[in-house]
Amino acid sequence: MDLPVVIKYTDMPAGQANQITVFAKQALSQNTPIIEKDVAKILKAKVEKQYKGTWQCVIGRHFACSVSYELKSFIYFYVGVTGFLCFKM
Repeated sequence: MDLPVVIKYTDMPAGQANQITVFAKQALSQNTPIIEKDVAKILKAKVEKQYKGTWQCVIGRHFACSVSYELKSFIYFYVGVTGFLCFKM
């Protein structure tokens, strides 16, 4: 799956942000048809395994949010037309 990735905002290190976008693309490719809750579950598990702690992952085409998060652990990005928000609690 070669969908474009556009990072809208992040405060995490570039390597970590890149790895999370790779995880997101992998999660999307594992789900056909795409079911957002399943993609979010896969992404959350991968991120928590790699970066430890409690992470939240929100996925969809239309959503808004206001969240509190641990510094240096927030990313909001798109893979194609699907939006991703991941942050550590």
